[in-house]
Amino acid sequence: MHRLSVSVIALVACGGGSPPSADEDGSGDDGGSGDDGSTDDSGDSDPASLELEWVTLHASGGAEGSDLAVAPDGTLYASWVASGHVWLVASEDAGETWSDPLYVNEGMGPPDTYQDSHPNLAVDADRVLVAMSGAGHQQLYTSDRDELHFGEPVVLELFNEGYQYEGIFLRAHLAADGEAWLSTHAFPEGSWNDGWKGLARESTGWVLDSASGGADGLPCECCPQELLFTSAGTSILAYRNNVDDLRDMTVALGSDGGLPDHWTDVSSNDWEVDYCPVQGPRLDEAPDGTVHMVWSDGVGDSNEVYTVRSGDGGSSWTPVAQVLEDDEDQGRKSPDVAVGDDGTVLLSWSTSLKDSALAWSSDGGETWTLHGELLADGASLSWTEVASGPGFLGGIATDTDGRVQLFRVR
Repeated sequence: MHRLSVSVIALVACGGGSPPSADEDGSGDDGGSGDDGSTDDSGDSDPASLELEWVTLHASGGAEGSDLAVAPDGTLYASWVASGHVWLVASEDAGETWSDPLYVNEGMGPPDTYQDSHPNLAVDADRVLVAMSGAGHQQLYTSDRDELHFGEPVVLELFNEGYQYEGIFLRAHLAADGEAWLSTHAFPEGSWNDGWKGLARESTGWVLDSASGGADGLPCECCPQELLFTSAGTSILAYRNNVDDLRDMTVALGSDGGLPDHWTDVSSNDWEVDYCPVQGPRLDEAPDGTVHMVWSDGVGDSNEVYTVRSGDGGSSWTPVAQVLEDDEDQGRKSPDVAVGDDGTVLLSWSTSLKDSALAWSSDGGETWTLHGELLADGASLSWTEVASGPGFLGGIATDTDGRVQLFRVR
């Protein structure tokens, strides 16, 4: 694997002061910096409990739509879009060094990069998948991990019962048996009133099956979904439902990694939202098998982040809990969640000012500590994605200068 030298920026503790600049620490123009500290909403801070280490993966600007995935052996894969091209890099040493950027979508049109509809990654022991929408169609790129090379994509024509459907929020997934899956929001062309969440599988030639047809109402027409294959053998498709503008969270459950065959309402707060909030749930599984689910309510400008947990593969869930009960009206939205090897739960979100922030929990999501706004070399981050895997817990985002910034929790 060809290696690209990148600079490790700064190691900053939660309650620490200003980090050194790139010039001060000798790391050169590739550098970024750490965050601006944090506060514990309980009033008891522990400055030694959370440390972030930063790496700039793309320093020349113009980047957007970044994503991050961790393979079972701990190899990191990061992607972003610049000048209409999708680029991918890999690291076999927890982000210390990285491969040269690889051009993924050669010969194809530029991908969508708005909100949660951007190129995304899935990886297992054998393959790397990159799924994206753009230029009027959906594309899936596949490479063996042994030798990264993305050839011609599978151009997907997602359909159901012979009727062509449009798809948004296309995401790639790899099941425990190695089969590739896609999740998407599907609706007839030109209609937003007859949509559903769909799953397509490699083994069926990508026929799109409805995963929300047994639940009341319709899925929120512009809210992304999340699919998780659990260690308990279940498949969980989480999405925001819409019953007469009451937009609560629902999960569709399948057994033995199969298609969903029953549905469970996770929240019943009756959030009445008569517009499109563009907010959906995210999932991750802890080492002990606990599934964590987070979302933002999407109600007005004062969005708040909520969480639930399941210890039985998604069949039952804890009561809905607000992550941070404070007086700050920040408009927290688009959260993401990842759980580290030691059980630390990391939560990211964007604010109404298009900045990003973190919270974390060391007790499995019972209590949370607010970490400060994420800054890299003085630039704010937006649409932060977090990820975890063997030996890694961290996240990725593009900053306001168009650079791709990755951070690791140390």
